[in-house]
Order: sequence, then structure tokens, then C-alpha cells
Amino acid sequence: IGEAAPLVALRDHPSRALRIAAVVALRRLRHDGVATFLDDADLYIVTEAARAINDDGGIEAALPALAALLDESRFTEEPLLRRIINANSRVGGPEATARLAAFANRPDAPEALRVEALAALGVWATPSVVDRVDGLYHGPAPRDAAPAREALASISSPLLQQGPVAVAIATAEAVSRLQDESALPALHERLRGAPAPELRIAALQALNALGDDGLANAIQRALSDRAETVRMTALGLIPGASLPGASVAEMLYAVLD
Repeated sequence: IGEAAPLVALRDHPSRALRIAAVVALRRLRHDGVATFLDDADLYIVTEAARAINDDGGIEAALPALAALLDESRFTEEPLLRRIINANSRVGGPEATARLAAFANRPDAPEALRVEALAALGVWATPSVVDRVDGLYHGPAPRDAAPAREALASISSPLLQQGPVAVAIATAEAVSRLQDESALPALHERLRGAPAPELRIAALQALNALGDDGLANAIQRALSDRAETVRMTALGLIPGASLPGASVAEMLYAVLD
């Protein structure tokens, strides 16, 4: 009959099955009262409430409540955390970017989801036209990149220097997209000394994307890297790097030699 209040009132009912049924009914009604079940002690019920709020277009009025769960550290499950991260991306604003940055910087958080939070930050100015979780089309939603850039700048250097390889690479990619110039020293350091070739490549590509004044030296260093993939990446950057002809000739001669 479309009456939501009695369903919301079931949030404290001792029957787990009945609380699940209430979440399902509120999802079908697309009623934002389903957000009250995000506080449930049962992880399955919290996840079902998150699905109701995010999936199939979701319940827009309840997105802020879902986004706020990223401030908590009690969740580690991927289906739930992906929807919480996505809710922050959809809600927008400085508070959401700060949450995403704080989560990406949490060493106890799942690595793949720290990468997802950084990816959401990286495309902040031009988010995907489809939902990051279920692929539903939302349409273009351009917005100011400044809040995301500011949030990323607070964590980019430490993550590049100390984060796991996948997280550091995701950081370099976000730095490239958001033009976070505060990370330049850390990028040069990673190009010189990162153990993983993939991270040295990501650092070099970020330096190129940022138009760094020291790009010529960075390419020169990468051309003598011990890893073939790093040298190949450096070669590929030369044509678009607007370097003096004499410098390019010197670089290529060294490679051929």
C-alpha cells in the first residue's frame, strides 16, 4: 500500500528475516528511510541497504548517509565499500573528497579499494557517465576539480613514497589527472629508486602529464633504466615532449649505442 513508516520502524526488530524484508520493501518503494538500516549490526543487512541506495539508479536522498559510512573503519567487505566509495563520488563536495583521500591513506583498508578511492578522486572533474558499481547511465556531471586536488595533495607524496605498489601507481595516475604539482619531488624520487618498474613507469608518465621542467632529465634517466619496459616508455614520450632537437638526438644516440 506504499506506506513506509511501519517498514522503517522495523529497524530495531529482533527478527533478522523481518529486517531484511523491510529493506527489500523500502528498496521497491525507493524510500530514503532505508538509510536507517545502515546502522544495523548485521553486515548482510547493511550491504542490502547499500544496494538499495546505490543500485539501479538508487535512492538519491539516501546517498549522503551511505557516503558517510566511509568515516567508519568497521567495514572491509568489497561489495559494501565499493558502494560507499561510489556514494561519495555521486554526492560530491569537499567533504566527500576528504573522505576518499582519508580512506585511500588508511593502511588497514583493502588495497584494491584504496585504489578504487584514488581512481574516484582522479576523475572527480569529469566522472564516468555510468555508475562505478552497476554501470547504470547517469549522464555527464562535470564539476570543479579543486576539492579533489586539494584532498589528493594531502596524501599524494606519502603514498607515492611508502604505499603499496598498486596504491602508489593509482596515486601517480590521480596526480596526473588532477595536475597535483605538489607531488613532483616524490615522483622524481620514485623514478630514481622505486623497486617496481611499473611504478617507475607511472612516475615518468605523471611527470610528463604535469609538464615538469625536469622532464628531459627524467626521460634521460629512464632511457638508461635497467628495465626494458621503462626504457620503452621513455622512448614513447620523446616525440611529444617538445624537447630541443639536439637533446633528442643525444638521447637516441645513447639508446642506439
